[in-house]
Amino acid sequence: MIRIVKNRAELANIPVVAVKAYGQDLQERARSAKADKVVEKPAEYRSVCDIIASVLPQREALSGNERTPIASAEEAPDVNLPPTP
Repeated sequence: MIRIVKNRAELANIPVVAVKAYGQDLQERARSAKADKVVEKPAEYRSVCDIIASVLPQREALSGNERTPIASAEEAPDVNLPPTP
């Protein structure tokens, strides 16, 4: 799926964050398919938010030409997720 997205011109600029459960092989495969980031489970909610924010395009800040991320972990709502089995 990653390779399909990254190899299509109209989709190539979409950031891809792959989530893997186990195996170094899967991480290497995701990176070779041009995933922007690879997250290993279990991952903390705020860490995942930071990773996603790091690959999102930047936007112009309302106060001028300063560039700011679209989202950050500080903007993410507090969510009580069930523990990972």
